[in-house]
Amino acid sequence: MKKQRGFVYGAAILSGANIICKILGFLFKVPLANLIGREGMGYFSLAYQVFGVVTVVAVSGLPMALARMVAGRKSFGRTQEAAGLLRMAVGLFAAIGASGTILLLILAKPFANFAGSEPAWYAVAALAPTTFFVAVMAAFRGYFQGMGQMAPTAISQIVEASGKLIFGISLAWLLFLKGFSPEIVAAGAICGVTIGAAAACGVLAARARGHLAKGKTKLPSGTKRT
Repeated sequence: MKKQRGFVYGAAILSGANIICKILGFLFKVPLANLIGREGMGYFSLAYQVFGVVTVVAVSGLPMALARMVAGRKSFGRTQEAAGLLRMAVGLFAAIGASGTILLLILAKPFANFAGSEPAWYAVAALAPTTFFVAVMAAFRGYFQGMGQMAPTAISQIVEASGKLIFGISLAWLLFLKGFSPEIVAAGAICGVTIGAAAACGVLAARARGHLAKGKTKLPSGTKRT
């Protein structure tokens, strides 16, 4: 019964966060569309499509696999091993994310040319660093999910969406006022997405550090059975 209540509570938290994020996303896209118009939104959307493909290839299925491994160790009280898995996963996912970022930076212009929208490469390049932060966030979220804690994921999602809204619109508006072209303004808005992802990643890292420091799970120098 307690486990079932925990599941329902976690699902409710994530559902609430999802609703808030959708509202923030709407508040982001409407003024952005007014700023950069159909042309700029085309560049913005293309960058997101390329980013989505790279992210799916990079981290698809890994957070769920990590969550299952962490949950299994938690159920047997082997929390030190769970912490070891977190450390290993962060290192692995960071390497994958960094590789994805480099790949996007190198192929930004070829991707845009292939899609028949060469100016969109600015937005693709601006979004490239987000791949790194999304990958690292996947490690933290998988760990917290395995530990049965959904609040850190929910909070990070709201922080990410808020950062995208605040910084994305601010940068796009500033560039628009300076008279930059739609592709540059779209890239500025994309930078807000990257900043939001970085902020959310920082929140998760701080939450994980605090979780371990409280002694709930002690991060070992090496994996150890308890």
